[in-house]
Amino acid sequence: MLQRFRQESRLAQIVILLFVVTQVLVPAYLLLGPRPAHFGWQMYSGVRTLSEFTTIDASGQAREIEPNDYLGNPRLEIDLTTALPAHICATQPAVVAVQARNPITDEVVATPCSR
Repeated sequence: MLQRFRQESRLAQIVILLFVVTQVLVPAYLLLGPRPAHFGWQMYSGVRTLSEFTTIDASGQAREIEPNDYLGNPRLEIDLTTALPAHICATQPAVVAVQARNPITDEVVATPCSR
């Protein structure tokens, strides 16, 4: 009986130790990758510059839009360059394309609206 208790106690110690080690090693490993990262200590501390968005209508007229008008709660871990154009196309029927410009690299990504 006492030996069985010791085995169960040893198992519980191992499980707790593995849990604690996981809580330290996973975030420490994620510090080496791009930030912010899910399950990393820096999850909400990363700074990312929001892209500038421009809509293009059928006549070729360009209009700059504010991304926050389409977001309920802006999150740093979401790449708006790929996520937001589809939503803008779906909510603005007159728009035929959306351009996203990274203000740091000056890279422009154009996304045509598929209707």
